[in-house]
Amino acid sequence: MKQITYILTLFLLASCGQEKSEPGITPVPDTTVTNNKPIGKDSFIVKNNINPTDFLPKGFVVFEKISGDLNKDGIKDCVLIIKGTSKKQIITDEYRGKLDRNRRGIIVLLNKKDHYELAVKNESCFSSENEDGGVYFPPLLSVEIKKGNLYVQYGHGRYGNWEFNFRYQNSDLELIGYESSNGGAVVESELGQFVHKQSGMLLNYGYQGIMSVIDALLDRHDVVVYDKDNHACIYDGVRLHLGKRFPFEHNDIGSVRKQLERATKAAEESGGGILVITEGVFGMRGNKES
Repeated sequence: MKQITYILTLFLLASCGQEKSEPGITPVPDTTVTNNKPIGKDSFIVKNNINPTDFLPKGFVVFEKISGDLNKDGIKDCVLIIKGTSKKQIITDEYRGKLDRNRRGIIVLLNKKDHYELAVKNESCFSSENEDGGVYFPPLLSVEIKKGNLYVQYGHGRYGNWEFNFRYQNSDLELIGYESSNGGAVVESELGQFVHKQSGMLLNYGYQGIMSVIDALLDRHDVVVYDKDNHACIYDGVRLHLGKRFPFEHNDIGSVRKQLERATKAAEESGGGILVITEGVFGMRGNKES
């Protein structure tokens, strides 16, 4: 299969808003899966487990459990929003006290009557409910199953709401729809007409824009190669990716070549392409790419 290599150079100034009261977290016993890397189903040796919590990787707890039919077989499937428990991610804020900054992830399980089967797993695709401050409070995460689809919504107060609609098809959860609030649909339509396209997409801040671009360019068969000193929004976008990821040393062309060789081999095996991500001016250091 012909391999396509994309080079994405990102110029950005971004901030992310935040804050929310802590919801309850239900601890469950640690149970390991055959392979607990945050990647897609086809990288797992899938176990047939009776209980949904049997799929929990070590060091994680159930943050929220959602039930509903995802594959139109009339049986309620299970979606677990999970959360890490690393003590290193628990900090003490000067004003807000102790905060748990462990990120959240998702496990989607299909109910086969006598056991559950893993469909999708990503251990760190969602931010903590106590993400760092900024211009506002952290986006409020809401996940539900309705009419056979999985809906993931981020609410961000006066900055708007963003809803992503996923359908289970082709043995994967595929993004089939997106909506935003605060008059965004009208503005996006007008923007699309201005550039002679069907529609456009407006995002309220660069952080979300970069994350969305990365997710839109990739599927789980693709491979990402990225600079270790990329901005935090790029790191969060890369975390959403279900395929393989190879970081290279900052501004080191030798390291880039080495990781591209590894990525090329991985892409040939998966049948995907390669996305290389760097920045024009690095937001964390202020220096330019070489």
